[in-house]
Parts: sequence; C-alpha cells; structure tokens
Amino acid sequence: MKPSPRGIVWIGLVMLLSAMPGPNAEAATYHGGRSGGGGILYGGDSVTFEAGANPAPDGLWIKVVAGQGAAIMTDGAGHVSGADFYLSAGHLLLFTTQPPFTLYFQGAALQVAFGGTVLNRPPSAVCGTGGNGPVMLRTNKLLNVHAETRGGPDPRVDVTAFLSTTPVRSGDLDFYVASDAQALGNASVDTCADPNCCSPVNPSFPIKNLSQGAFTLFQVSTGGDFAIDWDAQVPPVLTCAATASHSSGTAPLAVAFTAEASGGSPGYAWNWSFGDGARSTLRNPTHTYKSGGNFTWRLTVTDAAGITCAKTGQVRVTAALSVTASPNPRQGPEPLTVQFASTPKGGTAPYVFSWDFGDGSTSTLEDPVHTFVQSGAFDCLVTVTDAQARTAIASAPVYVGVPIPPVIESAKILTNPFRLRLAGRDFQTGASVLLDGVPSPGTNFKSAEKLILTGGKDLKALLPKGRSVSILVVNPDGGTSEPFAFTR
Repeated sequence: MKPSPRGIVWIGLVMLLSAMPGPNAEAATYHGGRSGGGGILYGGDSVTFEAGANPAPDGLWIKVVAGQGAAIMTDGAGHVSGADFYLSAGHLLLFTTQPPFTLYFQGAALQVAFGGTVLNRPPSAVCGTGGNGPVMLRTNKLLNVHAETRGGPDPRVDVTAFLSTTPVRSGDLDFYVASDAQALGNASVDTCADPNCCSPVNPSFPIKNLSQGAFTLFQVSTGGDFAIDWDAQVPPVLTCAATASHSSGTAPLAVAFTAEASGGSPGYAWNWSFGDGARSTLRNPTHTYKSGGNFTWRLTVTDAAGITCAKTGQVRVTAALSVTASPNPRQGPEPLTVQFASTPKGGTAPYVFSWDFGDGSTSTLEDPVHTFVQSGAFDCLVTVTDAQARTAIASAPVYVGVPIPPVIESAKILTNPFRLRLAGRDFQTGASVLLDGVPSPGTNFKSAEKLILTGGKDLKALLPKGRSVSILVVNPDGGTSEPFAFTR
C-alpha cells in the first residue's frame, strides 16, 4: 500500500531526527536582523536563529547558492516544529516561523546564505544590516529601498525584487518559495562611518508593479564581503507643481513653463503637452504658440515607481493682427469710382482704419468709396490699428486707364515632354512669354493663374542649365509682368 503524502513527510521527519547532531556538531548562531550569514553547510551542521534588534527578525530566509540536501527545523527547546524539506540550488525560501529555532542540514553539502526577514512593517521605516548575503523584506507596500556601507572598496549594492511568493505547508512548518525576480538596480552606495548609522538616503530603488494583495520580497546584497545598512520606507506622496510665464498674449506667443516635483520615488520623468499638438519631455521647456485660440496645457510627472502627478493650465492666445483689402472694380477708364473693402482679423478690437489711395486722397472709413479722376496705377493702402496699438497693412492696387500687369510667382520644369510651368495671377488668354527677350516656342493658357510653355528641344535650348534666364509675360491688352529670374 502506497503511503499518503503526509505519511511520507513524517517518515522523513523521523529519519532526520535520528540523524540530528550531538554536542560536537558544527553550529552557527544568527542573532537577529542586523547581520546575515552564509557558507558551506555539511551533513549535521545547524544554524540557530535567535531574536535580535534593528529589527528583530519576524522570520528566516535561506538562499541556496549551490548543492542540494534535506533539512529539518526545531524550536528553541529542541522540539520538532516542522517536517523535512528538500533544498537545491536556486531556491529562495522564506520561513514565517518565529525564532528561536534551529535549522539542521542533512545529506550533501550546501552553499547557502541566510538571514532574518521583516514582515509588513511599513509604513514606518524599517532598517537593518546585511553582510555576506542578502537582507530580505516581505511586504505588499510600495517602497523605496536605500542603502549605504561601512566599508569595502568601491562599494556597490544590487537590489532584486521577487514579485510573487507561493505559500507551502510541510507538516507543521509554513514557508514561502519566492519567484519572478526583477532586478531593480546596481549602484555605488554611500560610505557611513557610524557603525549604527542606518540612515541611508542614496541610492534609492523603488519597488513597483505590485499586484493588489500580493507580497513582494526584496533582497539587498553587497558585491563584496562587507556589511550594508539599508532602510525601506513607504515613499511620501508624489506632489508636483507647474507654472507658465504667460496666461494670455498675442501670437506668436512664447511661453516659458517650469515644473517642480517632490516626494514619491525620486527619478522623475517630465511630459508636457501644450494643447496645440506639441509636446516636450524637458523639465522646463519654452513653447511658442503660433496661432490664436484657448489652449489647455498639461504636465505629467512620473516617478521611478511609475506613480504619476498631473497639473493643467490654460493659455489664451490672440491671433496676430492682419488685414485684407480689395477694390471693386480693380480696373477701368477714368473717372473710375471704386468701392473698397477691408477685413481685419486677430488683434484686439476696436480697430482704427486709415486709407491712402495713392492720388493724395485718404479716408478713415472701414469700407470707403473713392473716385479716381486721373489715369495711372494706384497702390491703395489700408493701415489697421487695434486697441493694443498693433498695426497691419494691406494693399489694394487699382488701375485707371491702364492694363493690369500679370505677376509671375514661380516657375517649374516639367518632364516627359520637357515643359515649363509658370504660376502667378492676372494671366490672359493669348498671353505671350519672353525668355531673355526671345518668344517661347509655345504658350498654353490654362487659367489666370497658370501658363504652360512648350517646345521640346527648342524650349530647352532657351533654358540652358546653370544660367539665369529673365522671363516676362505680356498680356494682349499690353499688361507686362516684372522680370522673373529662373535658373534650370
């Protein structure tokens, strides 16, 4: 008949008890939370754990570095308080049995590190010292871990979190197996002269990504054979503040932003959004709003543990003052009566208007009517002044008894076949084009804004590479453009 699992446990327990060492066996004593231990344990060796200070251990951790073997635990009176369990390399065990107790190793040699644990002490600060191995803290709190040392060349500390622990019951013994290790950092640590200082502030390793209700076991271990002081604290609440140099103004408006943060887990990341699609990860950026509108900016500060704090504000930007002007009609014989219209935008109302018609006459109306009695081209200008004394100017040219000249704004080579496209305004059907005074082989009128020059090789010959060519457009009514320089 196959024995039950509990029967197997107690069979192993009796076997181990019969092999427990006598008074001459190798033994070590661990006196509390301010020291750890480690080494090679052989069959019959034991470690006794007693209550200590700074802090007194709430339990025991054992990390198997190499080897394998069975073990059994007894209480301080020598009574068996747990059944046997098997240890092998890579195991990290956390025992919640209260000291004093003794752990006996059997079988093959084990290389182990061991020490005390502190269970769920925060939010009050917890501190302790570890040497020759890790120090452990089991908690489900979000913590900052700090460390310092009292010796050793180039002292460094490694911090690892074990993000899950599995409870195990063996006989009367409860313990946990830790897993899901997460490296939190490796850094130089401060040196402390006071053997009991235990007041480290740097470096700081935040433990994060905790599940609600889960336990986290962290380990602080030195890279050498020297002790470290450590503490673990619930970080203060993360707070942040943000300011903007301007809450309103006229575009383009340059705004200097500043950010502050405190508490949480230091190592802050800054993320600004300015409300117009632009962003920045600088702590104190400057941003220019180029158009008018009401913009809500937002600062998000993220600490090293992933906790966030946000602040928002608004900037009201008035569009820059601008004005457009138009005459109706633009051209005709004298005398020519013209209705002018002006349209201001942006700036701050009310607006003041000042017209100059180019023939010595003026007006302060927004949309004046003026009669031109002489022929000529008149560059009529309107100047608008807003309530902040900002100004904008627009032109509304009028042509009395003279043709409207076309305007060339751009020229671009087209291929397959070779052509030249002219873009501008006031082109007329039948317009001709001169290239350095030579007529284009062919000119196709597309619209008042576009002409296409054709002619293949002949056109290409009139536009040699690397040489500037002067282009003129002449309308059938005699209107002639200003020369436009083009280089292929």
